[in-house]
Amino acid sequence: MLALICSCTHGGFRMTYTEKCPYCNSICEAEFVDVGVGEVQSGPFRCESCRAVQIGPFDEPKKLNEEEERTGWYMPEVSRGKI
Repeated sequence: MLALICSCTHGGFRMTYTEKCPYCNSICEAEFVDVGVGEVQSGPFRCESCRAVQIGPFDEPKKLNEEEERTGWYMPEVSRGKI
């Protein structure tokens, strides 16, 4: 479920949508920008609690595990041995 928070920035609208993290259920945010005919997501959803990140269409190709394939999110960095 997405929620919406709007604010006006430099004459345009920046919207922040929220979504639950598929790994820890914390609230995650991603910014969207109003381009006149709709909104475009300008960055991935990120979880500040566990550091999971939504997989983006322009990310470098890499091997995903089953959980990442299922959720569409990279696993938290702790789980991947990055922290």
